[in-house]
Amino acid sequence: METGASGKRVAWCSSWLRRSRGAFEIVAAALRRAARKRLVYINESELRVEFTNGGCCHFGYSGEHPDLLYGENYDLVIIDEASRQPEATFIAARSTVTATGGRIRISFNTDRPRRHWSSQGLIRARTGTLPEHGWITLATADSPFVGLGEVEEARSVMPEKIFRALYLAEIQDEGAGVFPPIPWGGELEEPQNRIRYVTGVDLAKTRNWTVLTTLRRDTGQVVDFQRFHGRSWTSQKETICDTQKRWQSLVVADATGLGDPVAEDLLALLPSTFFPVVITSGSSVTQDADGAKVPRHVLIETLINACERKDISIPKTDKTEVIGLEMDSFDWKITGSRQIQYVPTGDDDTVLSLSLAVWALRNVAHHATTLDDVSFGKSEGPYQFTEPSGWGNPS
Repeated sequence: METGASGKRVAWCSSWLRRSRGAFEIVAAALRRAARKRLVYINESELRVEFTNGGCCHFGYSGEHPDLLYGENYDLVIIDEASRQPEATFIAARSTVTATGGRIRISFNTDRPRRHWSSQGLIRARTGTLPEHGWITLATADSPFVGLGEVEEARSVMPEKIFRALYLAEIQDEGAGVFPPIPWGGELEEPQNRIRYVTGVDLAKTRNWTVLTTLRRDTGQVVDFQRFHGRSWTSQKETICDTQKRWQSLVVADATGLGDPVAEDLLALLPSTFFPVVITSGSSVTQDADGAKVPRHVLIETLINACERKDISIPKTDKTEVIGLEMDSFDWKITGSRQIQYVPTGDDDTVLSLSLAVWALRNVAHHATTLDDVSFGKSEGPYQFTEPSGWGNPS
């Protein structure tokens, strides 16, 4: 803010627009009195604070759309949570300070792999490879605001590499994020005869995203990916039914909260190929022929394990790259009961959609009695399905 108040232009870029908006709201709240005196102008729609001397601070950027930085000139660009942003953010930021001779400030946790662009920048600055770049590390364990007891508790419940990254500010060779390296590979494809599929669905109405992720049962390959928001429930149900019809897939959908009535409608539309899942905060899975209740941490851990074993593969395209961004946004948190929670710093819709599909591959596809009744194959009418002979039971 000091730079903006001095008449210069500042850009703030967080990993997700939601986080950039949060930073803007904190600054705007602190400047309300100055705004009433017309010393500053707060532009809510553009997430911008403007000063009477021509300076400004613009918070409308994120790692989701780094290209929006191009074409601007700034004296200072702050990249917040850089380890959860693509290198494209840094490249775009460089273009905005070239003409002004401005600076870039980068902040991040050291829980990403050594090969990540933010880690590489810190290593080069620290070793003197880039002597013009300043650097500083602030270990959580050394903070006067964090008690020794809390540090020791974290040490006792966290995997060592995660503790050393988050509390000692040590870069780990393979990173210390929630997810292992993302298993990129393969291509999106068209439906194939005699191949079975599972579609994971995370529902949302307005602010968040509805995501449909379809996997092959035999290889775990992601073959279809759809992501949209702001559509009516009627439109969303039509898309889900059309997707099921196209892939002849078992649809496993989040039936929590707002999704519950939608799930009831889908169960009526897809009586033998729809499996609702209520995502809970508990510790155990309950499952019957009508659906399942699955703890959130179980879904996330199932996806973590699948990535570690490379049981799944995700084509890397312009559409699917958001899956990697969301995976990279996940952090760890210790609860009061000394359990680890998986907490996204941004959206988690694509991760939950993929997790539901992967969980179904491992559980519903092999154990649920419902699947003995699920039929696949050519449609004989609107969302009514029969099973071709010779397919046998799911394995």
